[in-house]
Amino acid sequence: MWDDVPHDLAIKRERELIEQPEWWGHMISKGSRTFRHDNTRESAITLVKEFLQVANPTVVLSLQEEMVDGHKTLEQTSAGVQLNEILAVERAKFQRELEALQDDFKEALRLRDEEAVRDIAETANAYKAKMEKLENDQSNLQVKFASLEETLKREYEAKLQKRLEEQSQHHAQLLASARSKGLKGETIWTWIAPLHGHTGWVNALAFTPSGELLLSGSQDGSLRVWDVSTGIEKGQFRAGKTTQIVMAPQGELMFCVADRSIHRALLKNLDKPMSPEHRTIEDVRAIAYDPHRDWVAIATDRGIKSLKEGAYSYGFDTWKTKKIITCLAYAPDGSHIRAGTLQGKAIAYSRDRGKLVGAELHTDTINALRFSPDGQFYATASADKTIKIASLGGGVQTLKGHPASVTAIAFSFDGYFLASGDSHGSIWIWDLRTSAVVQKLYLSRLYITALEFSPMKNLLACASRDKTIHLLEQVSVDSMHEDNDEAFEYGEHEFDWEEDQDAW
Repeated sequence: MWDDVPHDLAIKRERELIEQPEWWGHMISKGSRTFRHDNTRESAITLVKEFLQVANPTVVLSLQEEMVDGHKTLEQTSAGVQLNEILAVERAKFQRELEALQDDFKEALRLRDEEAVRDIAETANAYKAKMEKLENDQSNLQVKFASLEETLKREYEAKLQKRLEEQSQHHAQLLASARSKGLKGETIWTWIAPLHGHTGWVNALAFTPSGELLLSGSQDGSLRVWDVSTGIEKGQFRAGKTTQIVMAPQGELMFCVADRSIHRALLKNLDKPMSPEHRTIEDVRAIAYDPHRDWVAIATDRGIKSLKEGAYSYGFDTWKTKKIITCLAYAPDGSHIRAGTLQGKAIAYSRDRGKLVGAELHTDTINALRFSPDGQFYATASADKTIKIASLGGGVQTLKGHPASVTAIAFSFDGYFLASGDSHGSIWIWDLRTSAVVQKLYLSRLYITALEFSPMKNLLACASRDKTIHLLEQVSVDSMHEDNDEAFEYGEHEFDWEEDQDAW
């Protein structure tokens, strides 16, 4: 009814509905989202796209998972085992009945009852035919599954090959363009070997300050630690469904949000159980770390708490807000906290001055918020498909072009580049000196959940709902030989065809 009432009144009513627990507040606190429909075609399409974006119409049978992910034959699957058990029972039943018929047959012969002999022989033949049909059905079923598996494999390999060719062509065009311009030091981003191991969506990434290790958190309940140079997993923590990872600057202490609670661990304690750190703080949405004073900011459904790391008394700084916070970041100098909200506003808080003036940046949810390395500005990514670059002095620049909700962003450590990912699986690299997109990469059609630059190497880690961590390396054009143009490898080329089950 946006066109039935004054806009200011409509905004007020919407806010009341969102903030009041007896209306939509309770649902929103559990993860629901609101969208505006103003009776226009555009807003209707936007809403439908959001449904399509989160919908998962594909039903994956356990039989498929066992045959595809587990590489089992039909007989080895739970369904196959059960089927074989049923067939075994049927065979035993038919065998018993045949043995009983044979006894009756012998008795009929002894009594010279020719009619009984004929009836028994016909019944026995019928049972034998049933047993042969059972055997044939099982054999045919195996053939059908083998044929289906081969067909799916061919289709998936063709899909991957097409995507590889598209990426290769794009890479070749970038390379040719850079060389034709004769630009020394021009760089492009290329895929290198991905990291496999998680069995659920990878939601969070964090490099250690040295850049030697990469941490990844997943829906599967594990938080894994990888050696970046070798791609080998060094160990893991069991924290729960992890949505965020934060590293302390010393490189040993790690915080994470798992199952809406805060967990804390030292990397030297790999493979040891983790327990919630601040047990009295529940419904945690996001955390941020102040490297100067070892303060941890914690956003919950009720506001923000700023706590001294390791402290167990909670009387420090607390700010309440009616806005629903979705993401959180500390300014690099520790001067203030910046929070993104469900309503598209970026709120600022300072321990010295309390709540600061916020900025209405977006018309929809802020999915991610990051400060630039020098702390002079911050970037926000939104479901409204835009990225905002906001200076602390108040200036705001808009980066447009993503075809879907922008779900993740990251600054390179030199501050020259910004990586952004969206819910359709695209990753864009922006040159912040020109505000131009220097490269567009396509990971998959799945949601990009996290992006993180390595602090010591030109490396970008990408996570998505394909359960894999993909790595992009920045390479100089003038260091690449002409003969290596075709050496470009797209990460998914190395996937097994079974990996992208969500896509099926």
